[in-house]
Amino acid sequence: MATFKQQIFDITGDLSTSVSDASITQWLTSGARLVLNAMPIHKLERIASNTNFTNSQDTEGKRILSVLRKDANNSSRYMPCRELQPSQMGKVHDSSYMEFASTSDPAYIIHNQVINTFPESVASNDSRVVSINTDITVAHGVEVIDNFPDEAEYAVTLYAARQALKKLIADANNDEDVEMASSYSNQYALVDAQYKEALQILGIEEIEERKLQKDAR
Repeated sequence: MATFKQQIFDITGDLSTSVSDASITQWLTSGARLVLNAMPIHKLERIASNTNFTNSQDTEGKRILSVLRKDANNSSRYMPCRELQPSQMGKVHDSSYMEFASTSDPAYIIHNQVINTFPESVASNDSRVVSINTDITVAHGVEVIDNFPDEAEYAVTLYAARQALKKLIADANNDEDVEMASSYSNQYALVDAQYKEALQILGIEEIEERKLQKDAR
C-alpha cells in the first residue's frame, strides 16, 4: 500500500516542490481529527476504549460515547450515567430534584474539560468512560491510521489533497499566475466534490467550513 503522501500526489500530481512533508502531516492530522469528531457514534463504537477513573477524568482529546459508574448495591455493576449540564451541579446532590443522582441512577457533568460523576466515588476506579481518542497524529509517511475506521481513511486523504490544492491556488494568485490558479481551482473543485461524497458515505452531512479554514496552510 502507498503512503498517504503518495496517495495525495496520485490525486493532485507530484507536489514535492510545492508543499512540505510537515504541511502534509498537518493536513492529514487535521482531516483525521475532523472526521473522528463528525462521524456518527455508532460507526465509531468498534474503536472505542475504556478508561476507569475515580471521581473525575480529563476529556481533552476524547470524544465521549458514554460514562458509567459502579453500583455497590447491585453487585458493583456498571450503570449508565445521565449527562447533566454544569448549571445543574447543585440539583445533582438534592433528592428533591429529578436531577438527583443515586448509585442506581448515576449522572455525570462535563465542566472545564473534566468529567465528574455523581454520586462521588466511594472506591478507587469506580467510574468508567467509553471514548474515542481524537488526539491523533497522522504522519505523511505512514500507510494506515492506527485505531481509525478503515473506511474513513480515504476521506482523510482527500481532505489533505484538498488543502494542498488550496495552498497552490493561493500561491498562484500571489504570483499573479491567472492560468495556473484557474487550473488548480478546477482540480480543487473535483477533489472537493469527491471529499464531500466520501463524507456522505460515512454518514457525515458536512463539516463546518469555519473549522476547515483554521486548518488550511
